[in-house]
Amino acid sequence: MKLSKRTTLALTVVIVSACTDPSTLQPATPPASLTAECVPAQDKLDYSGCDLRGIDWSGTYLANVKLGAANLSGNNLAGSFLAGADLSGANLAGANLSGADLTSANLFAADMTGANLTGATLTNALMYVTFLKSANLTAADLSGADLTSAQLQGADLTAANLQGANLSDADLSGAILNGTQMVFVNLKGATMPDGTVHE
Repeated sequence: MKLSKRTTLALTVVIVSACTDPSTLQPATPPASLTAECVPAQDKLDYSGCDLRGIDWSGTYLANVKLGAANLSGNNLAGSFLAGADLSGANLAGANLSGADLTSANLFAADMTGANLTGATLTNALMYVTFLKSANLTAADLSGADLTSAQLQGADLTAANLQGANLSDADLSGAILNGTQMVFVNLKGATMPDGTVHE
């Protein structure tokens, strides 16, 4: 299978197509526009604390990348492979993460307000105190995810898979749960869509 390549904003990316083994792809090269302190050492993708707004990382292999406290607000990360990535405290407000793979990613206290996570894989992701207000999580896989104290007010979880997820003390006020799979979900202390608190 051939992979198509493209250059966007001085950033070379490899497009992930169906049936592509992510382990065979190369990580994105550092954008030329970054300041010196934000350019990672060779073979170490560490963009912690960097302003990465405007960079198109759609379909990019970014497994285990360090993006803690980075600003990715409004960015296009659709279809990207971010398994095991550190996005703790990152600003992902309004970002497009549709179809992205965030398996076991660290999203502790990340701001994902209004983000598009349609069809995203968030299996076993750490989403403790993550801000997901008005986020679109339609058909997302959140099985086994830790969403303790997550802010999900107004989030769309239509047809999402929450099997085995921990939603204790989470706020689901006004959230849409149509067709949502909620088998073996921990809802202790969670605020439900109608405003009631689950015992």
